[in-house]
Amino acid sequence: MFYIILILAAIFTMPAKAETLGIKIEGIYQLNLAKSTVGPGFSKSITLNFVGDQFVAVGIGADDKPYTVTYTFIVDGKPHPVTGAPRYDTSTYTALDSYAFSISRAAKDGKVVETGIGIIDPISKTLTHTSIGPDGSYKRLLVFEKQQ
Repeated sequence: MFYIILILAAIFTMPAKAETLGIKIEGIYQLNLAKSTVGPGFSKSITLNFVGDQFVAVGIGADDKPYTVTYTFIVDGKPHPVTGAPRYDTSTYTALDSYAFSISRAAKDGKVVETGIGIIDPISKTLTHTSIGPDGSYKRLLVFEKQQ
């Protein structure tokens, strides 16, 4: 009987969904282009600043123009607004485990324009982001290193 109670207690205290795993990222991360794999026409620099349920990406585009994109970063499997991105208006983050999450980005019409995976490595203090464009039109591996 003791083992049945122990097993039931373990089942009921486990997260019901991956979203309850509580992925949180705080701080400033800088893109390391030397460790990243990007195609032509990609940004020359990107800095991510995570604060609470938001992060801001500030960068210099391939055209040498600065840009700022603001993301709502809530890992709950639901779409949240993105402002300043020319190709998409929402991002959806779903926890895969305590350190990994899937990413889906969609345009105003709901069409998914990018999918990917984010992985947080607390030991090396990196955030790795892989992304694939629609129909495999591009593939990227971005390695961000924590600055603060």
